[in-house]
Amino acid sequence: MIVTTRTRITWAIAAVVGLAVGATLSSLVVTAVGRPLSPHLGGLLYVGLYGAVIGCVAGIVQLAVIPRGVARWYAWPLASIVGFGVGYVLASLVGEALGNALDPGLNVILGEGTIEVTAGAVLGVAIGFAQWRVLRHVLPSLKWWLLATALGVGLGYGSAAAVLELFEVAVLKANLVPSYGAIVGLFVGIAQAIALRSAP
Repeated sequence: MIVTTRTRITWAIAAVVGLAVGATLSSLVVTAVGRPLSPHLGGLLYVGLYGAVIGCVAGIVQLAVIPRGVARWYAWPLASIVGFGVGYVLASLVGEALGNALDPGLNVILGEGTIEVTAGAVLGVAIGFAQWRVLRHVLPSLKWWLLATALGVGLGYGSAAAVLELFEVAVLKANLVPSYGAIVGLFVGIAQAIALRSAP
């Protein structure tokens, strides 16, 4: 696979659009349809479905920019569905455990930042591993893709929370869910675009 600068730029843009639209649709659809799942398994089915819908949309958007012949048309969205679905469940468990473990007297920004970044990184590991299974014939080394995705999602979650909570930007405040998704997508897209440079 030849990864050009243009490919990396369009990859980053697709991640921003995919996560912004995916988070928005998931919030609308899953909130309306998935309520019956909320009581089951402590809400984990609901969380998993929420992540799976984001992964489906993000995967379809990114599929449009994946170089031809890299993945079968169904493989990338499917990997993203699994990665996001499982990742959201794991991230929620990690976030809850950290929330219970952190000292309540800890600075709110520091405490929330730790939870957001760590839970985001866990989500990123799940997404990265699932996606790499599709890319492994063009990206033989798992470590760079996994590291990039974990850092991208972790830093994206922490940055999105900080930007939306600390700064009074009217357009972002009026569109919290798509803004959150777009900020996370920006970090993930850039990190993964850098990792694509390791493709032979």
